Amino acid sequence: MTVVFMFPGQSSCYPALLDRIIKGWSPAKKIIENASEILSRDLQNQYQGDINQQFKCNQDIQVGVFLTSYLYQMILSDNGIYGDLSLGQSLGEYNHLVHIGALDFHEALKLVDTRGRIYDRGPNGMMASIFPLPQDELESYLRHVRHRGVVQIANLNSPSQNVIAGDRLAVEAAIELINSEDLGVQIVVIERSIPMHVSTFEPAAKDFLPHLKNANWQPARLPYIPNVLAEIQHHPEKRNFVSLLEQHVFSPVQWRASIDLICERYQDLRFVEVGPGHILFNLLQKSWHKVRKYKTDDKQDLASHLPTLIKELSNVT
Repeated sequence: MTVVFMFPGQSSCYPALLDRIIKGWSPAKKIIENASEILSRDLQNQYQGDINQQFKCNQDIQVGVFLTSYLYQMILSDNGIYGDLSLGQSLGEYNHLVHIGALDFHEALKLVDTRGRIYDRGPNGMMASIFPLPQDELESYLRHVRHRGVVQIANLNSPSQNVIAGDRLAVEAAIELINSEDLGVQIVVIERSIPMHVSTFEPAAKDFLPHLKNANWQPARLPYIPNVLAEIQHHPEKRNFVSLLEQHVFSPVQWRASIDLICERYQDLRFVEVGPGHILFNLLQKSWHKVRKYKTDDKQDLASHLPTLIKELSNVT
C-alpha cells in the first residue's frame, strides 16, 4: 500500500484556518510561535483576527495556507501516519519539499514568505477556475480571445477542471465567451491580481531565483515529483530544485498528469489531502480514478473529524 500526501495551494484559504487547529491541537501554538520568530511578526495574533486583518495581501495567504498544511502534517506524524510519497499543488509544492526532506520547515517558511511578497509586486493579471470543460475545448475558446491579451491554462487539475490566467482583459473575454455558450460550466474567479503559472509572470520568477539559489537545500529522503514536469525524480540535486521551482512560477501546474503518473506506477493507493479545504479531495472523482481518498480538514467539526481520520488511517497504514 502507498500513502500519498497531497498538499493544496492557496485557493484552499478560508477565514480562521489556523485558529481552529490552534484550539484543537496544543502543539500548534509552539510551532506558530517558532514561525513568528522566523518571520519577525506575530502570526498567531494575525491569523486569529478578522478576515481583513488575516489576509491583507497574497503574502499573508501563502504563509497561512503553508502553515496550516504543515500543522496538519505534524498532527498526522504525531499519530504515526507518514506519507510514502507526496505532491504539492502550486503553493503546496513547498509543503511537498518539506515532506520529502529537501527543505526544513525554517527554510521553506522563509521561501514561502518571500515568494508571496514577490507575487504581490506583480505583474498584474487574473485567474479563473473552469469546470466542467475538457482541455481541448477550453483551448479552442482561448484562441478566440487572445487578441485581447495573454490568456493560458495555468493549472491542468483534472480531466474536466482547469484554471486559466493571464491579462485581465483576455481572461474576462474568455469568461464572457464561455458563459455566452450556455454550456452549464461553472466559472469562479480565484485571483483578481496575480496571474500565477503563466508566461506573463516570468518577471516574478527572475526576482525569486536568487532566493531559491541561496536556500539551504538538503538531499531528499523521498522522491521529488515536481508537477511542472509530472515525473518522478529519485535523487535531485540543488540545481534541479532551483531550476524547476523557478519554472514553476510561470509554467502550468501539471496536477492531472502527476496524479495519472502515480496511479500508473503504484498500486493500492491512499490519497490524503493534508491541508485546509477539500479541493484536491474533490478533484479526485471516481470518473477519473477510483482510489481511496481522505481529507484532514473539516470546517464543520474538526474536533471529531481528526480522531476519526487518524483511526481510519492507522487501520490501513
